[in-house]
Amino acid sequence: MQTLDLHAHFPMHLSLPILPDESEASDEWESVLFHTVSLFFNNRWGRFRVTVESVRRGGLAALGSVLYNPVDEFQLGHSAPEAAYPHLLQQMEEVEHAVQDNYGLQLARNPRELESCLIKEQPVLFHCMEGAIGLGGDAAHVQELARRGVAYIIVAHLFFKGAATCSNAIPFLTDREFAAINAQPSGLGLTKHGEDVVACALQEGVIVDVTHCTDKAVDDIFRIHDSCGEYKDRPIISSHNGVRGISNHPLNLSDKNIERICQTGGIIGVIFYPHWLLPPNTLEWFHDHINVVFKAVDYIHDRIGSYDHIAIGSDLDGFIAPVHELQTMSDVPRVEDAFTHRYGTQVAELILRDNALRVLKNGWRGADIAQLP
Repeated sequence: MQTLDLHAHFPMHLSLPILPDESEASDEWESVLFHTVSLFFNNRWGRFRVTVESVRRGGLAALGSVLYNPVDEFQLGHSAPEAAYPHLLQQMEEVEHAVQDNYGLQLARNPRELESCLIKEQPVLFHCMEGAIGLGGDAAHVQELARRGVAYIIVAHLFFKGAATCSNAIPFLTDREFAAINAQPSGLGLTKHGEDVVACALQEGVIVDVTHCTDKAVDDIFRIHDSCGEYKDRPIISSHNGVRGISNHPLNLSDKNIERICQTGGIIGVIFYPHWLLPPNTLEWFHDHINVVFKAVDYIHDRIGSYDHIAIGSDLDGFIAPVHELQTMSDVPRVEDAFTHRYGTQVAELILRDNALRVLKNGWRGADIAQLP
């Protein structure tokens, strides 16, 4: 069996992006702070969960490699720093060098390359992007990212940075505390910049991901999607999320948004973090097994009457403590066995690979390899 994980933070174990003119002392401090935070919120016994070796050991088929620089997002203010975009490009290059330096690991820049690697059973990564902050405030950069093969863009993320209002995704903060430290414009979904990002992504064949968006921002994304005939066949996704019907957090998908995603032909990647899969105030360390993932899968299935719009988006190394069965990417066989035992081979293959592959083929234009430098 092959598994395609829509969303995992492969770049986290690489060096933080640093520009030549940035202060070395500041860079060292940021690196120390990042690795300290990772030790408490990301790592398993001081080691990253998504590495070349863990991907190989687990036999993972394909991975949505998440471009995200936490240092840019955690700067004060509501606007994206200009350096965020060159940081993003540098992180892309770090990932590409890591792939080139490791025999047998491939990078897909379009869905045709992705499918070819799956047929050859070569482990493959593809770029995706979390938070429009990485655009540095300029939606036109989406065109270059599309040209370089980015598959999908999540418009919002942890804090409001001038594109889309976001829901609380910080588990140790109450929604009230989050609102106090992340003041967002009242009644706003997408800003003009956010609207430009979404429109440009749809135009350039980059899939739009609604994860982290407030309901108002999700409404705005679907308004843009539905407003033009040429966009209506483009799938909308949520790459790593839970459902409010089980875990009533604003971050999770409402029934309405589950249905809207599926109506576009999109998919919902179920996250592997128990906090967002359990009812609020549940002691998650007593319920940290893969059954919490199955409950979300079953809820979506019961809501839409099909398994055709369900995938997985583990969010490993995304500052989460994952379910017991998937501590690192080397544990992928345990996940495959659990899904097969629960749903049978045919449905397990849909959820673990085929649904995500179908949506990537339908919504991701990808790079024209002949035009790359």
